[in-house]
Amino acid sequence: MSTRKRSPAAPKDKLHEFYIMRVTATPAKLLGIVRATDERAALAQAIEQLRIPPHLQRRLIVLRAA
Repeated sequence: MSTRKRSPAAPKDKLHEFYIMRVTATPAKLLGIVRATDERAALAQAIEQLRIPPHLQRRLIVLRAA
């Protein structure tokens, strides 16, 4: 039997930082930064926290911070 320990799997619920940007003319405007598990969750959280009106929600970009 091997005595080597397995490395723990990365947690799937780890939070990442995402930049929330609004597409306008060049350059895009940074609206804020949110922490979420994935892009969809970040978008939903940004819409709620930043109070983005419905007519601007389709112009949003979500980028994961490095």
